[in-house]
Amino acid sequence: MSGQPPRFPIPMLLFSGISGVFVYSVIQLAPLLPERVATHFGLHGEANGWMTASDHVRFLLGSGLGLAGLLVALCHVLRFLPSRLVNLPDPDYWRLPANFPEACEIVAHWSWHLGSLQLLFLGTLNYVLVAANQLSPPRLSTAAIFLPMGIFLTGLIVLVWVLFRTLKRARAAAASSPT
Repeated sequence: MSGQPPRFPIPMLLFSGISGVFVYSVIQLAPLLPERVATHFGLHGEANGWMTASDHVRFLLGSGLGLAGLLVALCHVLRFLPSRLVNLPDPDYWRLPANFPEACEIVAHWSWHLGSLQLLFLGTLNYVLVAANQLSPPRLSTAAIFLPMGIFLTGLIVLVWVLFRTLKRARAAAASSPT
């Protein structure tokens, strides 16, 4: 990959855009929250944990952006770890000193998509939580939680498949290129 021109940072721009939309949506939905927000629910949808609206907004923004940033940062830090500590498909190939930097670049590039997916999940989860708090008493529909969970799990499966496919294609391209 070192011989290729630098790629346009579309995943980083996507992450930045989704981060902005996440912050905007949390702030826009905040006025719809009651002062005492139900934030945790039992198996049958009954509220069993509470926090103030302002604490909820601060917590959601801090934990959402913090977790997304941590996921991205951890994937970017892989390049500084010994290759034996990094678990990738086909480790005998990707842990070789000549191949490890490319694997780290692929994972770092992929991490922006993972962070974006995590923010989408929390954003949709917040929407469901706001809707649950519009009811009196607050109640979380079990069916409503399937939307954010379905988006997240489907997206995660697709992202892992894309990562594996990208690593496989990069190895095949390296094997077919003249050295």
